[in-house]
Amino acid sequence: MPADPPEPDNAPHHGDSDHGAPGWIGPPGPSNNQENDRAPSTGTPQEWAAPPPQDDPPTSTHTPATPPTFTRTTGAILCVGGTLYTLLLAGLLTIAHVLIMFGAAVGASALVITTPVATLVLGALGFWSFRKVFDHAAVPSVTGATVLFTLTAVTSVAQAATLFHLTPVAYGYHPIAPAGVIGLAVAIALLLTRGRTLWWAILVLILAILVRGLVEWQLSEAEHDNAFTETEDAFAAHPHDIAILDSPEWRSYRAETTQAQHPEREHVDDVFTVYHRNDSGTLLRITTWADDHTRHDPDPVLWGWCHDTDVVCEEHRTTGGLPVVLQYEPDNGPAPQSARIEYAPGAVAFLGPWDEPLPDPPADDIDPVDIDKDHLLELAQQLRTIDDKELAALSRRTTEFTLEMRRIRR
Repeated sequence: MPADPPEPDNAPHHGDSDHGAPGWIGPPGPSNNQENDRAPSTGTPQEWAAPPPQDDPPTSTHTPATPPTFTRTTGAILCVGGTLYTLLLAGLLTIAHVLIMFGAAVGASALVITTPVATLVLGALGFWSFRKVFDHAAVPSVTGATVLFTLTAVTSVAQAATLFHLTPVAYGYHPIAPAGVIGLAVAIALLLTRGRTLWWAILVLILAILVRGLVEWQLSEAEHDNAFTETEDAFAAHPHDIAILDSPEWRSYRAETTQAQHPEREHVDDVFTVYHRNDSGTLLRITTWADDHTRHDPDPVLWGWCHDTDVVCEEHRTTGGLPVVLQYEPDNGPAPQSARIEYAPGAVAFLGPWDEPLPDPPADDIDPVDIDKDHLLELAQQLRTIDDKELAALSRRTTEFTLEMRRIRR
């Protein structure tokens, strides 16, 4: 048989690794034909490029969200909506406070119970609604801002109620308007900080509440002083004598200047009435008639009301010989209803029991305590004219009594 042809010198030998040979052109391609994987234009082997470098994979598949832009529309809705929400909530709480106080005063327990429940429901609905509005307007910290406006309304109403009941003068129960002003200040603070933080708005709220409390307290004190000055001036301007009891068991607690129509005179007389009380709770009023007509002729005042058909009058004399006229109304009991005495020349005083609520303790109208004839005659002889220092003190007591009664009746 003929011998096999010799193998070419460049043929690879079995078992030899040809990966590092200069002519290696890489692994066969999909056709498993090395010839097809060569460059078509040249006979040089095709070089394999290194794969492109890759960046490290991202640690998170979520990109950070961009915070919403604080636009002018957002700021307008924040200011207008926050102020409006504060006003509405303050109005709701004010109505609830008035209804609860009214229900407690008249004993309507159903009103006292249902009002807080209805207020809570309506308040929650308002909170949810305005939070939706703020959220739609992309207000930052929407929940915190809504809570802050809620605290503004609640704090303003609570502060107004406290000042109303504690201040010496009823300066006014106005929780709604101040709540709106404070709410606007809080909204402006949020607007200036673009809603990024609530601390500045909280600080503004605290400062506004403190300033409001100090201002209203000072206004109340100023009104108290003005009320005392007006009372003192009115009392000092009274041109006639003023009679008071000169007795340690009776104390004057208030007074007033009035005009009285005498039954036998066409003109109106200026009279001054001082109200007294003793430790047992008996009240007595003393009205002084000391104008020019009375000085000229005191008898019309002493006997002026004794001509009525349902009135009986008795004349008595003091130890000094002064006439005292006791007036009775038989249908109302045996005790005299009043006494009139010319305690000084041309000055006639009218004494009689009185009934009115007193501030300590507060009570409803009480029936006047009858004063018997002997006691009334004794009191008629204990009258004297008040001096300027006592009149100034009486002015202050009158002011305090009036303000206290006003506070009780709120």
